[in-house]
Amino acid sequence: MPVAEQFETKVQRWGNSQGVRIPKEICDAVGITVGDRIVITYDSGVVQLRPAEERPRYRATRKVNIAALLDGYDGEYRGEEWLPGAVGAEVVA
Repeated sequence: MPVAEQFETKVQRWGNSQGVRIPKEICDAVGITVGDRIVITYDSGVVQLRPAEERPRYRATRKVNIAALLDGYDGEYRGEEWLPGAVGAEVVA
């Protein structure tokens, strides 16, 4: 995308806010995707958008096998039941 290319879009209502859509060509050129954080600055009538500093991204899926999950487990921990006393009919005396 040439540096001086210009796009026109429209301000739209998003709930109680206003928003604009950023054309895909611009997103591709600056390397932002859906869910990325951006910084908005305003100075002397000019609004600028730029990618925010990168943060580690959340991964929705975690591909770990059972051996990796149990790595380091020595089998010693035993949890205990905790019952704060008879609470209702579900407790059998």
